[in-house]
Amino acid sequence: MAPTVFRYKGDFDAHTRDNRALRFIEAYANNIVSDLTLSYPDTLWYSPDCVFFDTTNVTYIGAKDIKTWMLKLFSPFDRVALEALTFLVIDDTSDKDGFDCTVYTEWMVAYYLKDDPNPIFAPRMFVFRIKEGKSGFDGLQYVDVKLYCKSCKPCSRISIHVIYLEERNPNLQYLGDTDLVKSEIRKRAASV
Repeated sequence: MAPTVFRYKGDFDAHTRDNRALRFIEAYANNIVSDLTLSYPDTLWYSPDCVFFDTTNVTYIGAKDIKTWMLKLFSPFDRVALEALTFLVIDDTSDKDGFDCTVYTEWMVAYYLKDDPNPIFAPRMFVFRIKEGKSGFDGLQYVDVKLYCKSCKPCSRISIHVIYLEERNPNLQYLGDTDLVKSEIRKRAASV
């Protein structure tokens, strides 16, 4: 069977909730932002042998190692807010191999440092491969994840969004190489 493709621009809504992979990702995102202590079983979201490539060229293998890294990653923050910007879902589900989707998605993430009400905004791109998993949420688990942040080239929509946020918040901070990120965003926004 040929793969099916689903494209969507914008945050989660009723339309994205018709797609099983995007319902899974939305539930995951809501779970993360609601409790940065990640008080869920290790394999609720990640398979025991999941491979997670981080943009710092570090690869974490297994649900337990991924969760340990995420706890350290989120430790300086009071909260995190996520806004999904785009989705591209490639569904390779088959009768023989079961559910199998790869999702390319871009986000704007707002990080709130402890005792600081001003968020730090950062564009993120994820590539999620989702398959069936017995102990996972809705019977699904991530089996492969790639995260791109300061090394990714933000899409035009993210660029425009960041310029808009800069105009509303002159104290906007960036994660990563600030000058590189700002110049790349401005260059891309100018070309739109």
